[in-house]
Amino acid sequence: MSPQPEKSAVWSRLPALHYRDFRLMWFGLFVSTVGSQMQFTAVNWHVYQLLNGQSVTLNLFGRSVELGAEALGLGTLGLVRVIPIVIFALAGGLEMLPEMRISSAIAFAEAIGVPISERGGLSLAQSLGRAPVHRRVIEAIVRT
Repeated sequence: MSPQPEKSAVWSRLPALHYRDFRLMWFGLFVSTVGSQMQFTAVNWHVYQLLNGQSVTLNLFGRSVELGAEALGLGTLGLVRVIPIVIFALAGGLEMLPEMRISSAIAFAEAIGVPISERGGLSLAQSLGRAPVHRRVIEAIVRT
């Protein structure tokens, strides 16, 4: 048997664990992560069990493709989990842009917005009572 290292030698390598509050926080984080992973696995397993044995037939480019519904369901579930991450990551990066460019991009997006009513032809910004879109676009262009 090899000799066991002294307890003080192990503690000296992990100085942060000397603090009770840090140990409690680390233990809580560990328990939370284990719970999140259990939930992730349970939801995926449940979706797999619900769709087990079913298939979906798609027509892609004139060819019939048969897909297992389990794979399609799990893929869709993964996509739904990733979409908010991508959207909020992009939105979080906007703070690095100058304010003028953000207002120009918003005005441009509102200008090309799809009308929400066929008869009135109003964009969403106009229906919310904002200034006319063409005026906001001109103001944004002048400011930049």
